[in-house]
Amino acid sequence: MDESTLTVTSNSKKEYLNPNIRSYEDSVSYTKKLMMVGISNIVYLRSLFPEEVFSTKDFENLKIKIIKSKDKDSRILIEWLKGAFDALDKKYLKTLSLAIYPDSKNPEDVLETYDFHLSYSQNVNLEFTNSKNLTEKVKLNSLRLIRTIIFSTQSLDSLPQKLYINMRLFYYDDITPEDYQPPGFRSCDFENYKYKDGKIKIPIGSVHCLWHQLKLDINCSRSMLKHKEDFAENLDSSVKVQKTLNQTVEMIPLNISMVTDDVKKEKLTQSQNPEETIASKISDLHVDSPRPNIQTPSYSPIESIKKISCICEIYKENNMRLIKCSICNTFQHAICYNVFIGDDDYIAQWEKDYKHCCIECYKQSSDKTVQPIDSSLVNLDKKRLTGICVWRRALYFIHTNKIDIISSKDLMNNLEIKQSILTSLIQRLEKDNLLECISKKEGKYKKNRTFLDNLIQSSFIDPTRKLKEEALDKQKKLERRSSIDIEDDSSDNSDEQTKENFKRKTRLSMQCEVQKIVVEPTKKLKTSVSNNNISQS
Repeated sequence: MDESTLTVTSNSKKEYLNPNIRSYEDSVSYTKKLMMVGISNIVYLRSLFPEEVFSTKDFENLKIKIIKSKDKDSRILIEWLKGAFDALDKKYLKTLSLAIYPDSKNPEDVLETYDFHLSYSQNVNLEFTNSKNLTEKVKLNSLRLIRTIIFSTQSLDSLPQKLYINMRLFYYDDITPEDYQPPGFRSCDFENYKYKDGKIKIPIGSVHCLWHQLKLDINCSRSMLKHKEDFAENLDSSVKVQKTLNQTVEMIPLNISMVTDDVKKEKLTQSQNPEETIASKISDLHVDSPRPNIQTPSYSPIESIKKISCICEIYKENNMRLIKCSICNTFQHAICYNVFIGDDDYIAQWEKDYKHCCIECYKQSSDKTVQPIDSSLVNLDKKRLTGICVWRRALYFIHTNKIDIISSKDLMNNLEIKQSILTSLIQRLEKDNLLECISKKEGKYKKNRTFLDNLIQSSFIDPTRKLKEEALDKQKKLERRSSIDIEDDSSDNSDEQTKENFKRKTRLSMQCEVQKIVVEPTKKLKTSVSNNNISQS
């Protein structure tokens, strides 16, 4: 069975971001889309919205999330962005700041802020619009920005269950009318955010689209980034952590807008419904409402500080076991490296003894003694690697799913693949007798446990098998030794055995009594000392 027969192809025409900038309109459109991508992936990775309100798009073989207007909360965030884009179209917008904070009464006391800074170019050399280098540079910088968002948010600590978000807009004062406010915004009643325990600034990156330049910074409280030293070392050299004191004063324009829940209705456009705009109070993600117990993605990066860097290019655990590269200390999905391991007592011992490295480290390292656990992946091209990962992850999802009926929708969402890839995958699974179609219309399939078990045992690596066998042999030896001891004891004189047992019991009782005599006064002494200390204080 050749896993690589399942290939994944990308169609650049369908990609969400098109870095081919040829006009001012292209620059505006790309900047807006890049801001949408940034905010969508931030709120997704921080688990601020349920997974079902996001769609998955492709950008240069990287899976990105885009928030859709599928419920009340997501519609409100999109309305916020529309207001910001109105200011961008007029070249008024200087900074968009998305803030997360724990207390509705103190919106200036924040845990995290995500600042999108904008600058505009007046004189553009149109010769650059035909440059392939420009397109490549925009594409690479955009990829770098998105990947750094993913890594940086994974390195942040857990957010509290009850929290609030708002959006602030900063303008260029010299060209922005004093009375200008985008739909759904009003003047802000405070200027500076405050960060508990001081602020850490994380520059994420910038993208220049000739007419527009977009730059992103993450600011967070020191307490939100636990492993600051490791984070700074692992982050790319151009994205170093810059620490500033909480007392630092930033230059902020006087003309500031902020999302509120009491915007006057006459400021809304006619097409807006007051119940579905920023002017309304939403249940959990608005300025005056806590976050509810909503369903979050199966893997939430805020539960862990692990940096996932896998050949599948999916940066979530998805309830799969991870293995750690001993060189770069990043984590990979075990199943992508052909390791099918369950949650048992032998895993920890295996992870302690075995040294694994990721494919990238193996290719770059001169020391070839440490290898990927599946070394057959080293010489494969990207297309074949992606196809193998999809196949292995599919088998893992189907096998570990407790329900025998698998839906094509669940499979597609879990693997984050296109419909065309899903069709090819299901055909392969049916051909190998791993799935049996029970409803083509509803996309439901029944899994064949016998074939699945046989395939898993024959095709995947079980690194704990040897440890299990050794433990089983040891247990059998102990059982044989114990049976010999019992036979020897039964040949003894019964009276002598009874006396010996009595002596053992007597000694045990005496030891217990001695323990009681020793222990009790000790407890009383400690208590009295403690009381004296308290009374003296």
